[in-house]
Formats: sequence, C-alpha cells, structure tokens
Amino acid sequence: AEPAHLGVKTDLVLNAIALKEGIEAEEEEVEEEFTLLAKGFAGEDDNEEEIVRGLREQGYGKYLSDSIVRRKTLELLMAENQAHPE
Repeated sequence: AEPAHLGVKTDLVLNAIALKEGIEAEEEEVEEEFTLLAKGFAGEDDNEEEIVRGLREQGYGKYLSDSIVRRKTLELLMAENQAHPE
C-alpha cells in the first residue's frame, strides 16, 4: 500500500479503537500541550499567553486533541500487547 493510504487506514483504525474504548482528550491535557507549544515558540520577550491565544485562533485545539487521543490509543495498544505477548 502507498504510504498515504496506509496513514489513512491507520488513522481510521486508531479512531475506531479510541471510540470503542472511550478514549478522549481531557481539557487539562490540551492545555498542557498548548503550554508546551507556547514555551517552544516563545522567545525571551514573548508572552506565552498571547502565543496560546494565537494557536487557538489558528485551530490548533482540534489538532492537539486528536494528537492526544492518538497517543493514548497507541499507549493502550502497546500496554495490551505487552500484557498479552504472542
């Protein structure tokens, strides 16, 4: 399969598992990710709150939420794999 198709299939499978398992991104987790991003972008004179506001305005909240759900789903799968090795 082409890499793009594989990526789409992987996302679909992970989304289905997350939905079935009730995996969600908590607001606190999204806020932590915004803070980490802002710290990464901020220079000495930059205001982190303004950076977070700009990221929110650009729609990064959905991206961060999706990223958290994907990470938590992968962590679940890895934990289950370690608990039940073949």
